[in-house]
Amino acid sequence: MRRTMANSLLFSFLTGATLWTLVQSADLRSPQPIDAGSPLAVSKVRAYYLAVQSYVETGDMSGIRAVVHPSLLAGASSDAGEHDLLLYLRGLRTAFPALRFAVEELTASNEIVVARISLDYGTVPESPFAPLTLAPARQQIDTFRVVDGSITEWSSTGAASGLVASDGGSDYMLEIHEPRRLVVARISFAAGSTGHVAIQAPALLIPERGSVQFRDTGLAVVSTLANPEERNPSLDGTFTVGIDESIRIPRGHIVLSAATSEAVSLIAVLFVPLVFTPPDHEVHAPYPPAEQLLGHGTSGLIGPGISIELLERADTAIKGTIQLVAGVALLEPGGGIVIQENLESVVVLPRRGSVAETWNAAAHHQGLLNVGKVVASAWIVGVQGVMLECVLGEINPHGVAPSSPMRLTC
Repeated sequence: MRRTMANSLLFSFLTGATLWTLVQSADLRSPQPIDAGSPLAVSKVRAYYLAVQSYVETGDMSGIRAVVHPSLLAGASSDAGEHDLLLYLRGLRTAFPALRFAVEELTASNEIVVARISLDYGTVPESPFAPLTLAPARQQIDTFRVVDGSITEWSSTGAASGLVASDGGSDYMLEIHEPRRLVVARISFAAGSTGHVAIQAPALLIPERGSVQFRDTGLAVVSTLANPEERNPSLDGTFTVGIDESIRIPRGHIVLSAATSEAVSLIAVLFVPLVFTPPDHEVHAPYPPAEQLLGHGTSGLIGPGISIELLERADTAIKGTIQLVAGVALLEPGGGIVIQENLESVVVLPRRGSVAETWNAAAHHQGLLNVGKVVASAWIVGVQGVMLECVLGEINPHGVAPSSPMRLTC
């Protein structure tokens, strides 16, 4: 009798425990309630992807700016982290103009949205910078933080391996009549600086923080991603150029200053003479010309509140008519690109991460690899000699070749 009662109690306990386990399992498998704010966060991320597709097709970033906090699009810096989204978007559009992608899944929890997307690169245009390996399509995971209806943080499993530049990756024909050295430098204006600096042609200037202003001399050309040949004259003949734009100076010079009271910096691609001719009379200038400092491989002040920092230079002397290609390579972990052998005096400036420069002698190509587990980026600048028919042909009155993203003209 007692054994029967004990067995009955044990059976009841086991049955209850089993039912409790089943209930708990069913509860875990049941759909979880959506956290407050998730529907709005998801809608913002969906709007973001629609805006990115539109940007790839048209070059218009207004839809992206409507859903992304301005701090995420404030411009690329040499420091790691917060400004990778702008480089990523430019990289997608410049390297893969036929890109199509689809959102496969969105998962939201309060402010965090995780998206699984697939990318179809489409037809990749010919360019002097080609990916080492490129599958027809890939999948990646993007993570967003949405605060007060605006995307404030973004990260991805990997950036596109490709070339991107503030000027759209365009090429420029430049006439150089004496041996010069290709250099890459950073020009910085301190906060509140009212100083000016003269930049001699040929040069390419790419703002990376803040905006700059210069007076129109009729020689410089302001380029944008959407229109590499665009000009933006104002009533008083001045230009204000921001991070989505660049300035190229085929001839002459311009006088540059900060357009805001905040600290401003820009990347300058310059050609400096190998030998400086001393003046024929004594000159008491408070600051040396930028070209003089860079020619001697040094950095320093070039004006009140203005400094120049030599970042990289190519030792090959250049003379004649050339085409200039400049941009930023984005390398996902283990990714890389190759640079065709017809580019000369290539300089590579690591922006962040463990970018390593290698030479593939067997294929006569220069290779750029990312050694490490993180996304890396690097400035790449190179020049290409111009064939005779390019010089003699009817290019335009100033001898500047028509520009198209990622494609050499001759």
